[in-house]
Amino acid sequence: MLHTFRVLIHLRKCHIDFKNNVHGSYISINQILKEYRIDGIKARLYTKHSAFRCSIFIDAKALLRKDFLVEADSNKLKELLSRVLEIAFGDRKLYEEHNLTRLDYSFDIKVPCESERKLLLETLKKHQKNYRRLRQDCTYQTTIYYKSKSVKVVIYDKNSERKAKNEDPFNWEIDVLRVEVQLMNTHLYNRCKRNKISKIIESFLNKDLFLEYLNTYLFKLINEGDYHTLNSAKQLVSSLKLKANKTNKLIKMLTDCSTNGIHYIKEGMDPKTFKDRISSLDYTNLNLVTLPDDCTYQNLKGIYNRFMEDIYPLLFKE
Repeated sequence: MLHTFRVLIHLRKCHIDFKNNVHGSYISINQILKEYRIDGIKARLYTKHSAFRCSIFIDAKALLRKDFLVEADSNKLKELLSRVLEIAFGDRKLYEEHNLTRLDYSFDIKVPCESERKLLLETLKKHQKNYRRLRQDCTYQTTIYYKSKSVKVVIYDKNSERKAKNEDPFNWEIDVLRVEVQLMNTHLYNRCKRNKISKIIESFLNKDLFLEYLNTYLFKLINEGDYHTLNSAKQLVSSLKLKANKTNKLIKMLTDCSTNGIHYIKEGMDPKTFKDRISSLDYTNLNLVTLPDDCTYQNLKGIYNRFMEDIYPLLFKE
């Protein structure tokens, strides 16, 4: 659920004095954390308008050494961050004053076979190119971005990312596609103001909110259902007990999408009609996006079904 986040801490002179007297004025916060063997946190001290501030980036998975965080981890996360602030600045109560400025929800899809992982990523690129203010960016071969100024959706091969950085992956990162919904400071501010909630990490470490963001962004971009070759998809539609007219329209839709892409289909179809036909495909667990007919896979499980089978049950574990 929660992956990484960033908080801003406003410091007072007494906190800087503690850090300098106990640890030394030339020792960075990151050096202090390394000395205490605390992983998953990077911090930066700076001044703005003559005020002391500390920006802290937290990789919650690395900090807790856990591959998937749930609501029950909230207290442990709070305790660890409070301890970090106590070590660095002598004041664990600083945690209560933190300002959340960035948050990434995420989940990992385990795909041990490299060719299957590559095919899944290439197939995901065929989905919608934009939604709301999000625009697709596939500049990097192993990463799909959907970007706006305040929200991003990212799907990428974690193995490839670690390899590019010459880093070893954590155990839970091996052979996975990582899916993230990133919330920037502007979005967090507007969401908290609109809903009258505190702009702190506890407000967002919530499974209902996690699911809301996935359904609002990710699963509006990525259709439900499993992937099939066009010929296989046509056979599945033909086997359904539908009226001949509807069967023909669904087959034409699949064929047009295979040839021209989803964007072409949406541009030339009434939104209500498009939604109705997508619902028909979802009902049969068939994705509108198809695999190449010369593909070695006749079918491939989609992101939504992988999430529902492997990730969704984890949200309800204590």
